[in-house]
Amino acid sequence: MKKIAYNNAGPYKMPKTTQEIPSVTVSDNDSGARGYAALGEQASPVEYDDDIFMKKKRVKVPVDYSRLKKLLVGLADGLDHSGDHKSASFADFLIKKVAKQNALDYEFLLKELVVKVSESDLTNKNQFIISLIKAYNLELLNRVKSGASTQDSHMEAYQAASERVQNYVV
Repeated sequence: MKKIAYNNAGPYKMPKTTQEIPSVTVSDNDSGARGYAALGEQASPVEYDDDIFMKKKRVKVPVDYSRLKKLLVGLADGLDHSGDHKSASFADFLIKKVAKQNALDYEFLLKELVVKVSESDLTNKNQFIISLIKAYNLELLNRVKSGASTQDSHMEAYQAASERVQNYVV
């Protein structure tokens, strides 16, 4: 058996330094925004304005489920005729999801949400549940008065209630 040997180098000797501490450089406005620091550069946390982290209010766009289903059915038929069966099966999957979303019982979902809040360890959860139910009923009443359908009114009221829970938890 043939052994291959190698010569080991001697111990590494550190170069002599002047023992001076490098001065802190004055950084420009975008320091730290690159996500890395160069050798010898001071790393400091980036300071942001509080306005950056303010949550933007989402614009709620009502969904016309019947129109969306017609669009997806047309898309699935077109993809089937063109021979793209994988995409057509995905469009069929989306049609099923849209149909389930349209048939949701928002009153039942609200009851489940209230049960989850009551089983949590939040402080003042009883008062919060009362205010949540009041807010749901008020939103539902306002939507019905404005002329929206009952299903859409329940959906909007539930979404407002779930958003209220998310804001309370965070």
